[in-house]
Amino acid sequence: MSARLRVRILELVPRYAILVLLAALFVFPFYWMLVISLGTLQSVFVFPPIL
Repeated sequence: MSARLRVRILELVPRYAILVLLAALFVFPFYWMLVISLGTLQSVFVFPPIL
Protein backbone atom coordinates (compact mmCIF):
# COMPACT_ATOMS: atom_id res chain seq x y z
CA MET A 1 0.00 0.00 0.00
CA SER A 2 1.40 3.36 -0.96
CA ALA A 3 1.85 6.18 1.53
CA ARG A 4 -0.65 8.33 -0.35
CA LEU A 5 -3.33 5.67 -0.14
CA ARG A 6 -2.64 5.14 3.56
CA VAL A 7 -3.02 8.88 4.22
CA ARG A 8 -6.25 8.95 2.21
CA ILE A 9 -7.69 6.09 4.24
CA LEU A 10 -6.70 7.78 7.50
CA GLU A 11 -8.49 10.94 6.33
CA LEU A 12 -11.68 9.07 5.45
CA VAL A 13 -12.04 6.96 8.60
CA PRO A 14 -13.00 9.84 10.94
CA ARG A 15 -15.46 11.21 8.38
CA TYR A 16 -17.23 7.89 8.02
CA ALA A 17 -17.22 7.36 11.79
CA ILE A 18 -18.98 10.70 12.25
CA LEU A 19 -21.46 9.88 9.48
CA VAL A 20 -22.28 6.52 11.06
CA LEU A 21 -22.80 8.19 14.44
CA LEU A 22 -25.09 10.83 12.93
CA ALA A 23 -27.03 8.18 11.01
CA ALA A 24 -27.58 6.24 14.24
CA LEU A 25 -28.81 9.39 15.98
CA PHE A 26 -31.32 10.04 13.18
CA VAL A 27 -32.52 6.42 12.94
CA PHE A 28 -32.90 5.77 16.69
CA PRO A 29 -36.15 7.78 17.14
CA PHE A 30 -37.81 5.81 14.34
CA TYR A 31 -36.64 2.54 15.91
CA TRP A 32 -37.98 3.72 19.28
CA MET A 33 -41.38 4.62 17.79
CA LEU A 34 -41.61 1.23 16.09
CA VAL A 35 -40.72 -0.68 19.27
CA ILE A 36 -43.16 1.32 21.40
CA SER A 37 -45.99 1.03 18.88
CA LEU A 38 -45.63 -2.76 18.65
CA GLY A 39 -45.41 -3.27 22.42
CA THR A 40 -48.15 -3.70 24.98
CA LEU A 41 -49.63 -0.82 26.94
CA GLN A 42 -47.95 -2.08 30.13
CA SER A 43 -44.52 -2.10 28.47
CA VAL A 44 -44.89 1.58 27.55
CA PHE A 45 -44.86 2.59 31.22
CA VAL A 46 -42.01 0.31 32.38
CA PHE A 47 -39.01 2.11 33.85
CA PRO A 48 -36.22 1.69 32.89
CA PRO A 49 -37.40 1.14 29.33
CA ILE A 50 -36.65 -2.17 27.64
CA LEU A 51 -35.38 -1.92 24.08
